[in-house]
Amino acid sequence: WGFSFEGRTFGGCASSPVRNEVVSLPRALDEAGFEFRLPTDLPAGFVLSEVRLLDVYPHHVFLIYEGSSGRLGLYQFLVGVISEERPSENVAVVESREVGVLTDGTVDEVRVGSTLAALIDGERLVWEQDGISFHLIGPGLEAETLVQIAESLLPAKMLEPH
Repeated sequence: WGFSFEGRTFGGCASSPVRNEVVSLPRALDEAGFEFRLPTDLPAGFVLSEVRLLDVYPHHVFLIYEGSSGRLGLYQFLVGVISEERPSENVAVVESREVGVLTDGTVDEVRVGSTLAALIDGERLVWEQDGISFHLIGPGLEAETLVQIAESLLPAKMLEPH
């Protein structure tokens, strides 16, 4: 499967049918399969324009924000070992996800809070935290702005009105 945003391609391989679907934020909260994050500090004028679920369950979540100065993408998914048991159906699934970023761009080390992150070509921030891999893509935004957005991420369920 594959998905492109601002000249960057995301994809993977799966033996099961994969999902590539634009959904509402409430539906993504119900169906993603993990507690994905939303930014609480965005540049002025940026609003959420698209939520996309990708890959097999638990899904990858791709959030797109648009503003007068461009677009911002936040791609996130669980990493490590994921297991699911459904005793009533005699199903036990164990899946391992690993992250690899291939680039011929310039990579600088920065910090997102206390976590080490890679800043690629000054416009793509990549890091892992709490078992989630994050890719924040913001062409035209300053590195400091990307870090500020990254540090503002909170679990989406905390931010949604009840």
